[in-house]
Amino acid sequence: MQKDVHKRIVGTGFREKMATAREAVRKADIITISAGANDMLHAVKVNKTNHTLNFNKDNAARMLNEAGENLVEIQMLIKALNPDAQIYVMGYYNPFPYLPKEARPEISKLLDELNRNIEQSTIHCGTVFVPTRSVIARDYQKYIPNPKNIHLSLAGYAQVAGQFWKEVQPAVLFPEFRVKTNGRNSDLPGLSIVQRASIQGRNVVVEKLLRI
Repeated sequence: MQKDVHKRIVGTGFREKMATAREAVRKADIITISAGANDMLHAVKVNKTNHTLNFNKDNAARMLNEAGENLVEIQMLIKALNPDAQIYVMGYYNPFPYLPKEARPEISKLLDELNRNIEQSTIHCGTVFVPTRSVIARDYQKYIPNPKNIHLSLAGYAQVAGQFWKEVQPAVLFPEFRVKTNGRNSDLPGLSIVQRASIQGRNVVVEKLLRI
């Protein structure tokens, strides 16, 4: 976005034409961001021989902190271009679930720090943090089936999409209640208790319909 590069865009409103990054942002209603994981992966190396983690704690902490700062910069640029867009930022799952038990606490701490920095960036920018860690951890063998590949299976990506939809659906289905804040539906500033209860009730109905 800083360089406003041209990309081929395929989607509603663009009709398979070239568009600049900033043009795409200005026309978007919903923007999702998944960024920051590579910062952790650059700081942490897995020893393929004994499956242990190699990293410098100070260097890792610095890189994860920079990831949060970069996300703030990205989100603020988006909001400057399009203050009405709804922005959702992805938290990360554990990419190394097959590590030996003794190595798991270390990666867990790093993941906690990464997700904390990502979530803090959304609080600072008034956007929405979308957690994915716990939903992938429920069945990591299904969602990350290849121990040598950190990427999700199709089923895993479906779970992540479901996490985003939980957050996106109120703004999409009930735009009259769209609130530009990081607060969830149970904490909507400026609304009465009756209005909040109405939104929550509608969300329950939507979730039930989605299960059918």
